[in-house]
Amino acid sequence: MVVFGEALVDMFAEKPQLALEEADRFVRFLGGAPANMAVGLARQGVQVALCTLVGNDPFGRFVQRALGDEGVVIDAIGQHKSARTGVTFVSIGGPGGRRFVFYRHPSADMLISPAHVDAQPQHLRRGRIFHFGSSTLANEPSRSATLRAIELAAKQRPHKLISCDVNLRPHLWPELKEA
Repeated sequence: MVVFGEALVDMFAEKPQLALEEADRFVRFLGGAPANMAVGLARQGVQVALCTLVGNDPFGRFVQRALGDEGVVIDAIGQHKSARTGVTFVSIGGPGGRRFVFYRHPSADMLISPAHVDAQPQHLRRGRIFHFGSSTLANEPSRSATLRAIELAAKQRPHKLISCDVNLRPHLWPELKEA
């Protein structure tokens, strides 16, 4: 399986139930819905690769190491020359309530381009399933990169399963009606 989309760093408030403005300490975790999907699949014994961009920074190296340690194939993860790896601060409120503050202005994953996808098309042709997150559809160039990745993945096999995680983040979309 190939998963396409963001891999970020999530910083959770050390004490659950605290609002972000009240938290003094945070704990770092791997994040991003597509990265989380890839990890979940790898833990179930599925051979899975993640295609994304991270920054050439300490958080990007953490993301790559954490994914590799989980058994995710990371050879399709590139490093952006100047953009940093996205960071999200998270607090967990009452039952299932979460609050997020995103630092992605833009982050490396948001700058993945069709040229990055075309540079190594073999990464997208492997596997029987191609899965992508919806966040990369919000803006260019990641929108065109996602559409190009879907096109390449679909060419591999006529009956390849293509799935999308509709993870709506309104703040990412310039116009919500485009979502």
